[in-house]
Amino acid sequence: GLQADQVIVSALLNLYGKCGKVGDARKIFDECWKNLSCWNSMLTAYAQNGHIRETLALFLDMCHQGVVPDEITFTVLVAGCGHAGKVDAGRDVFRLFQDDYQVEALVDHYGCMVDVLGRNGKLQEAEELIESMPFYPDLVAWTAVLRACKNAKDVKRGSRLARAALETYPEKSGPYVMLSQI
Repeated sequence: GLQADQVIVSALLNLYGKCGKVGDARKIFDECWKNLSCWNSMLTAYAQNGHIRETLALFLDMCHQGVVPDEITFTVLVAGCGHAGKVDAGRDVFRLFQDDYQVEALVDHYGCMVDVLGRNGKLQEAEELIESMPFYPDLVAWTAVLRACKNAKDVKRGSRLARAALETYPEKSGPYVMLSQI
């Protein structure tokens, strides 16, 4: 039925996106009946292939069509902005979802925003975001900020943050490995 068709369409959009065939994905998207999963799949295809302008334009189109974004939409947009080096746009999306859509930022979203900041050399802001999270940062957030410290060769900050990560996750090897690489 229709539900199965939407699962297949979303799977095809994801497949084409992962293969870099964004144009083919868009052709399918334009021809199908769209549920939120299809919108998110097309947004992901654009974002993971570096087409941030198209990602944001499609998001606006989605909103104009009356489709309400969810946590997945939030993650796709923030991550896409980060990978494209659009820190300000990532910040705007992070705030927009909480303020305008009342989508509560989860640990995954904070980790994604930490990655956006760290990936773009905003180590101080990434550290401040980790410290201000309303819950303990997960290993993804710690890894993102430690990777950023490694890339920036910020040994002092990286050592301090690795110690904090190890206090929270002493049984995990990731912080030890990242610390050894800084």
